[in-house]
Amino acid sequence: MDPSIKKISKYSAYPAFGVCIAVGVIMLVIAFVINHFGEKNYKLCTEPVTALVSDIVSKVDSDGDTLYAPEFTYEAEGKTYKTHSNTYSSPMPYGIDEKVELLYEPGDPSHFIIKEEKLPFYKLMVYIFGGVGLLFTVFPILLFIIMKLILRHEDKKRAQSDYEF
Repeated sequence: MDPSIKKISKYSAYPAFGVCIAVGVIMLVIAFVINHFGEKNYKLCTEPVTALVSDIVSKVDSDGDTLYAPEFTYEAEGKTYKTHSNTYSSPMPYGIDEKVELLYEPGDPSHFIIKEEKLPFYKLMVYIFGGVGLLFTVFPILLFIIMKLILRHEDKKRAQSDYEF
């Protein structure tokens, strides 16, 4: 095999490794930002209130599926609030007239979170972006190390065979 061809193929993977690592780092940064603002949201909403599911709001997504969100009615700071969740799902996790524990932000009771939410949407996004980011960052680094070890081993074998002649 022509040595110049070997040299080209030896370094041709470097840009691909760089692009994968850059995409991974960007995904990790996005996960960090989502987590930061999600945690901030959870720290702001501290006042507990029992809300009543007064209605179900629906919308159709781009796939044609119908998604649902509960509309909550609750009393806070001397006023009645009627607002719906920003998280839509199917099937609907709550029924009309069901009581749900919320936490609202003092000073802005229309801003709330569902107290018993098992996996908040922002955490799901953190896991997805963080997981993909780790894969795109760690996998190319491991491949790069393995490739370097293989090439070093081949260079040693070639140097030994050149020495024997």
